[in-house]
Amino acid sequence: MLVVDLLMFDLDGTLVDSREAIVDAVNYTLKELGRPERPGAEIVSFIGTGTSELLKKAGLKGAIEDGVRIFTGYFRLNSNRKSRLYPEVKETLNYFKKKRLMIITNRIESIAETTLVEMGIHDFFESIIGGDNELCLKPSPCQIERGIKKSPAGRSLFVGDMDLDVRAGKAAGVMTCGVSYGIGKLSDIEAAGPDLLIDRLGQLRELII
Repeated sequence: MLVVDLLMFDLDGTLVDSREAIVDAVNYTLKELGRPERPGAEIVSFIGTGTSELLKKAGLKGAIEDGVRIFTGYFRLNSNRKSRLYPEVKETLNYFKKKRLMIITNRIESIAETTLVEMGIHDFFESIIGGDNELCLKPSPCQIERGIKKSPAGRSLFVGDMDLDVRAGKAAGVMTCGVSYGIGKLSDIEAAGPDLLIDRLGQLRELII
């Protein structure tokens, strides 16, 4: 069993299955800017490194500022219809409610907040550190380092579904946990060498105290 005081979670692919919502918002943005839409599986493969990079990979060359504005507005209004919590999320967060809980995401912070409210889990978290600063995105340890300032790094755990989450946590000197059910490839997560690897979020209740 690992002793943990601070639990930090990635959002997309870890707590919330937002793949369909993100695909919808990206294709809406591309269409609004006169660009061809992309297959959903391709867009999902681009998720992880922030909104600007997502749109660039989807084919939006130039007009990135307009793209982020359109994406953000559309996603804020429509994401709840096509997003859902992964199994055992609320139960697990409630189980650990006496610990410090935090969100570390490459999403724009205000959009992350909207989703957490709509999914009914916002109040579990003491803070949300989003990806508004493009120089401070995972796999950089920057966001996690901000989160652990009040807790000893050795008693902090970062949970995410991508290898970049594991790499960011390791670079920040915290324990890491990969999840196999999200957006990231399992082989990539395993290669990054997380301290824990789980198939459902509820397993955390059996592994940490």
